[in-house]
Amino acid sequence: MTVRETLDFSAQCLGVGNRGDMMMEVSKREKEEGIVSDPDAISCNGQKTALQTDHVLKVLELDICVDTMVGDEMRRGISGGQKRRLTGDSSIAYQIVACLQQLVHIIDATVLISLLQPPPKNFELFDDIILMVEGMVVYQGPRDQAVEFFEDCGFKCLQ
Repeated sequence: MTVRETLDFSAQCLGVGNRGDMMMEVSKREKEEGIVSDPDAISCNGQKTALQTDHVLKVLELDICVDTMVGDEMRRGISGGQKRRLTGDSSIAYQIVACLQQLVHIIDATVLISLLQPPPKNFELFDDIILMVEGMVVYQGPRDQAVEFFEDCGFKCLQ
């Protein structure tokens, strides 16, 4: 499959319905809030492709290889870095979380993301967090109060 086909397939696996209305609402609210987004990120130029795919392609900087085959051991395709971005590896997690944070604030929604030991710059993007240890919730609340909570419990933050 090509990069676009891979992302379209992934979007279809997320559930039924057309997310085009949601992307149009995001675009409208960005304009109302004075947020200047890249006009190519959410395009509506009569294309038959999904709007959310176009947006993800732009965010992941894969818009330059949309029609390139992903490739495998037998067929050359996109580069290793592009493949890691397409599959959502941890090096691209910051961009994904930042994009979701912007979307959440624009449309006033809630998104639950599960990350294993995110780096500090990713951690700082969250408003609220749920920390779990061995399947048990040990903290749930505002991200900026987590350190104080654990210090009050007798733990020291090593920075």
